[in-house]
Amino acid sequence: MAVTLRPPKRPRAIDVAMLGFALLVLLQLLVGALLVLHRAEVIETTRRAHPEWAGAAVEQTANGTVYGGLAVHLVLAVLYAWLGLRCRDGSVAARSIASVLFVLGIAAGLGFVGSASAVLPNEVPYVIGEQVVSTLLRLGTLLLLWVPPEARTFFARRPTPAS
Repeated sequence: MAVTLRPPKRPRAIDVAMLGFALLVLLQLLVGALLVLHRAEVIETTRRAHPEWAGAAVEQTANGTVYGGLAVHLVLAVLYAWLGLRCRDGSVAARSIASVLFVLGIAAGLGFVGSASAVLPNEVPYVIGEQVVSTLLRLGTLLLLWVPPEARTFFARRPTPAS
């Protein structure tokens, strides 16, 4: 008679962490869209910062900023969605990778707040607000994945069923 090993029931802390992942995905998509919508402002800011540049160079640099930022946010949205689903299933590796991404995201976000005035000077208060929300979501989700005892139990290594 074969023994079926089932993963433990997903604790409430993990369900709430999944909400954090979902909100981070939405936030990344929103920020990417806002970057594209504010492309004209990035072009104008670049033009003012480099009046000696030709129009094509200004536009190329601004487009690199806008579309590079969009790409980063889209990749993060996909990663957060995938890692959230893997964490929901109890993947220890996904929890570790998500944790590293959260810490790096917090550090990068704090760094971006300082440079936001150079890229989007009219949007600095909104950038700060987005970074506060993003930091709180990352930190809260990180804590939910590691601190509650039921989360630690959920991610504890379990024996795999023999084939």
